[in-house]
Amino acid sequence: MKSAYRNDVRLSCAGHNLNLAVEKALKSPGANLVHEMIKTSKEMVDYFKHSGKNQELNHTLKQDDATRWNSQFFLLQSLSCQLDHVKSILADLKQFDKLEQLNNVNEKLLHDVVEFLHLFHKATVQLSHDNVPTSPDIWPMFFYLRSVCKINGSDSDSMRDLKAVFLSSLNEKYVIHPLHKLSTLIVPSYKYLSFVNTDDRNFVYSEMRSMVDKIISSSPNQVIRKDSGNTDIDSFSECSHSDQLPPAKKNKADLESYDLLADLKTVATPLSNADSNDTRHELDKYLALPVTACDALQFWNNNDREHKLPTMALIGRKLLAIPATSTASERVFSVCGVTMSERRARLNPETLEMLIFLKYNMQL
Repeated sequence: MKSAYRNDVRLSCAGHNLNLAVEKALKSPGANLVHEMIKTSKEMVDYFKHSGKNQELNHTLKQDDATRWNSQFFLLQSLSCQLDHVKSILADLKQFDKLEQLNNVNEKLLHDVVEFLHLFHKATVQLSHDNVPTSPDIWPMFFYLRSVCKINGSDSDSMRDLKAVFLSSLNEKYVIHPLHKLSTLIVPSYKYLSFVNTDDRNFVYSEMRSMVDKIISSSPNQVIRKDSGNTDIDSFSECSHSDQLPPAKKNKADLESYDLLADLKTVATPLSNADSNDTRHELDKYLALPVTACDALQFWNNNDREHKLPTMALIGRKLLAIPATSTASERVFSVCGVTMSERRARLNPETLEMLIFLKYNMQL
């Protein structure tokens, strides 16, 4: 495929794309029973909100908000975990029509859907971290979510239909840019790309090899340093879809600690096509190194400082800086809005910037 280098590469928010896929799937005619269940759940939540009975529950029911990611999951989860209590209150209020409507909801299906959607919520959280590189997870996450949509023998007909429309929606809405694939390769525990087919693996290796060669050829007699200026990473072509840092402060997205993609990472021996005797090229040297569970940022910082893989260290620095989602910047805007209140409207930009910097970097 011919590459057309551009200076205006734009990467979309992976969290937004993922939730567009979820929204499209839940509205699909192929998931009609689930769609009706969500509709009934919304009506129950609206009734409890407007009647004031929401306060009588141990945990309030969550309303669906079109601007909030995974809000339908939170809606169903809040109803599922206290379904009996909700029915009891409706019976006490003699709301028999609503009680009958709720009794028609298949409780097992509700539970299964909540468990299924919970995995997509976890995926969104993992892609939204702002204290670790997230772009390397975009491509593996696609394969993980596809495996989540795999039909099991114990699935009901409704869950089979739901998984089918989710798989179709993921293939349509979840966008993977070549830079995402290269950022996955940059992470040592992903570098053998064992979760993809041979063609995709060879494509990524070839693109990285070409990128390294092009950068080196542009500065044949220079050691590539941090201040070397723009590289071809800044104008990478878009093609078809195919020292220890201090610990960062935790935010809400860090409250659940897990790695959905642990099974896709490698701590074994290299793949045959990565085990090359020719280590003149930086990519071959990188692939020949033993896999360790070290932090990717620390790995490339060490290699840059020791001049082992200087060109790939430069590439790694740029790729790992790409956020998977827009949540980190949106959190900063939210903090700015709280900091610059009506009573502090005369803060100059430098002071505001320093206050935000201190908030995110001071260890309490």
